[in-house]
Amino acid sequence: MVGPPSDLIRWRSFYFTFMRKICGMKYIFNALDAIKKEMSGKELYLFLDYDGTLTPIVDHPQHAALPAPTKKLLKEFIKQPHCKVSIVTGRALSDIRRVIGMQHITYIGNHGFEIDDPKVSFKGFDLTHTREILEYLKWQINKELVFFKGAFIEDKGICLCIHYRQLQEGQTEPFKALLHEIVVPFYLKNEIYIEIDKKVFEIKPSFEWDKGKAVLWLLNAYKKHVKGDILPVYIGDSMTDEYAFKALTSRGITVRVGRSDKSLSQYYIKDQNETNTLLSLLLKSTAKKG
Repeated sequence: MVGPPSDLIRWRSFYFTFMRKICGMKYIFNALDAIKKEMSGKELYLFLDYDGTLTPIVDHPQHAALPAPTKKLLKEFIKQPHCKVSIVTGRALSDIRRVIGMQHITYIGNHGFEIDDPKVSFKGFDLTHTREILEYLKWQINKELVFFKGAFIEDKGICLCIHYRQLQEGQTEPFKALLHEIVVPFYLKNEIYIEIDKKVFEIKPSFEWDKGKAVLWLLNAYKKHVKGDILPVYIGDSMTDEYAFKALTSRGITVRVGRSDKSLSQYYIKDQNETNTLLSLLLKSTAKKG
């Protein structure tokens, strides 16, 4: 079967994005009947961000432990015959596997550059040159951290994450200016990509790849293993999750943690405390199909 013309796909994407901007996000708990109707008869593919979605935002990534009630919910989702769970995060693959500590889950680390799935194989990219650049930048930035107490580097192998949430008052702007001075020459040569979000300065590979493209790649790979229709549900809170919200426009259900008029998400929940409430409702609807 031949798919729709590319110009039609672009028009549909523009239309849904435009309407989302006009109508704004809906509070998902006011739209549960519509959600249940959309879920009816479909395989649920649940994509979940970690920090700020499954766990609260904390000063240091090591302190973001998965709450026991949330872990219990994930285990229940895994048991459902018509449901698949994926964790989509900026954390390194090894790190997210460690903190979740569960099998039969798809782990998507480093914003989609690492994918570990039980059924499909992701070859990834040749990041040899990127790693060399990141090692150099890490060395350069580390030399300056002695002057900025509270800032630290999280080395994720193929991404560098510089956290500055704990900087002393008045140091944030000078620190950001310093980072720009160090990394912009590499950015201008298209050797790295820079992402800034929630007191985090992230240096990523320059390949055109993100959480949204990773999710679409997985959904396409899953089609070979599923007979029925797939309904992707994506829940996230950060700017990097916007790539997935955009990618899933008109394709699934997207939920942002925290309302934002600038978001492309279809729905929102008020804060991270409502994540488990939403997951419980989705689980109840999914379990009924089993």
